[in-house]
Amino acid sequence: MMGPGGRWDTLDDFCNYHNWRKTVNLGDQLLRRLTLAIPEAVIHHRAFRAFSEGLLEDHGDILKDWERQVCEWEADGNSVCPYDLPEESEYYL
Repeated sequence: MMGPGGRWDTLDDFCNYHNWRKTVNLGDQLLRRLTLAIPEAVIHHRAFRAFSEGLLEDHGDILKDWERQVCEWEADGNSVCPYDLPEESEYYL
């Protein structure tokens, strides 16, 4: 029969072994995740570019005005935040 100390040591050994295996396999796991992430990043980048180009074609003047507001806000934190939605705007369609 196993006493409380033996049970504790057994559980401690199982947990230590599990954590050691995670550490040993970390390099392989990160490599697998990276090889999956690179093609996904390319797909997302292409979709973002297509979206941005579509915005520029359809709403170029609004986009340039917003980018100007962002640059002003980043340079001077006291100007109006372009990320806040205005109460009323001529941009709403």
